[in-house]
Amino acid sequence: MKAGIVSWLLVFVTFQTQIAATSPDQTDLRETDGPPHAYFFIGAELLTFIDDVPYPALTVSGKRIFAKKDDTVEAVKLDAPIGLKLTPCVTNDFLGLEEPAITYHNSYAARRELRLWSELSYSQSASDAEIADLRTTIPGTPRDELLSQEEGYRDLIEDRIDEGRMHEDVNIDTVNLKFTLTPDSDMNGVYVAIGISYDLPKGQSEDIQRGSRMAVHYLGKLSRSSSEAIRIRKTVAPFEPVNVKCELFFYKGEANPIAHTFSRKLRKLTETEASQVRELIH
Repeated sequence: MKAGIVSWLLVFVTFQTQIAATSPDQTDLRETDGPPHAYFFIGAELLTFIDDVPYPALTVSGKRIFAKKDDTVEAVKLDAPIGLKLTPCVTNDFLGLEEPAITYHNSYAARRELRLWSELSYSQSASDAEIADLRTTIPGTPRDELLSQEEGYRDLIEDRIDEGRMHEDVNIDTVNLKFTLTPDSDMNGVYVAIGISYDLPKGQSEDIQRGSRMAVHYLGKLSRSSSEAIRIRKTVAPFEPVNVKCELFFYKGEANPIAHTFSRKLRKLTETEASQVRELIH
């Protein structure tokens, strides 16, 4: 994988060198060049795993991911495991993306705490008769003993709530995103892959190892120059949030990557430049 990334970056450097003579500004097009014809960026090929084997995704709908498995097309659930393979891209499509607000939390711990609080609240409000009916398995148990058992039960619930909060501080399992999209053209069948990376606990090696969590979300149709507020909530396998980073990779239709404001190595291209770059990366 590292060798592949290096080769992609070499392509980018080669591309920059070859067009330097015709475009002195290496970041943005000059005003005299007019509107950009296309965009170059480091995007990602979308993969999905079937029986632990990665296959290229063909498209995504509101309920399924369609992948090319050998000579067939196979549909898997939208929450199936996915992967992202960094690759250089050229596209005519662009999304204006306001910097997203990203938050993380442990939704499992929160739901568990809510259930415990509900039990504790009922226990505190229940009458002696209700406690006797619900808590004892031995008829004729003295009232004082029942109440003592109930007090112990309440203490146990409170201890579990405190323990859950400690675990919630360590692990997270849910990401919430809020951002606004403004496309430069009408787009159908748009979806986004969410890539979360974080530091793994130190092992024998001194090098920092990174872990990842990924999810895909279907957005649908976007209209030209019409801003749309997006909210996404995704649950992932729990992980410890150390040096967490989140990237968004947008696609439309048949897994065609779309450039956006925060795309890696984003650069505007003229028609001539776009043709040159496409020849280099294909």
